[in-house]
Amino acid sequence: MTGNEIFLQYQAIATQWKNALEHYSLEQLVRKPSEEDWSIGQVYLHIFGSALHFHGKQAKLCLENTENADGAMEDFAKSMFKQGSMPPDRIRVPPSPQYTPPQPENKEQILALIANVEAMMQNLTEKADAASVSGKTKHPRFGYVSATEWLQMIEMHFRHHLHQKGRIDEFLAAHSAH
Repeated sequence: MTGNEIFLQYQAIATQWKNALEHYSLEQLVRKPSEEDWSIGQVYLHIFGSALHFHGKQAKLCLENTENADGAMEDFAKSMFKQGSMPPDRIRVPPSPQYTPPQPENKEQILALIANVEAMMQNLTEKADAASVSGKTKHPRFGYVSATEWLQMIEMHFRHHLHQKGRIDEFLAAHSAH
């Protein structure tokens, strides 16, 4: 898959998330279905924050060197990339300051993050298309991943969280003030 194709797929899913943001009030953005669950605002900060501070940084590292170019990806991850999507399984991680996103302060904070991720994606997908060689970095679960695979993962991660968004949207609809 080319960087341009990845960017177009990314734009489609990011636009879906951005358009949905318009329909949430700040109260809805921070409302949690339960103490253990995230609010939709936390989901936004998670997916866009992960794209900017984790996936994007790894893609950039891959483009800046040729280390681990022969590193292998785990078999289950190969099939995930072949299918073009993450499994629909819910992944529960105990709350922690390192992983649990804070509540958003306002919509502008999320919109700024969305804009930063879009600029990063455009830049990195262009660089990925121009790169003749690229290294790989190790994902904690997937094994060694190339720059284009890290960038693909952003779009797949956004789609993966649509399941969570759907559950939160159902909760908000059922518990909205009438």
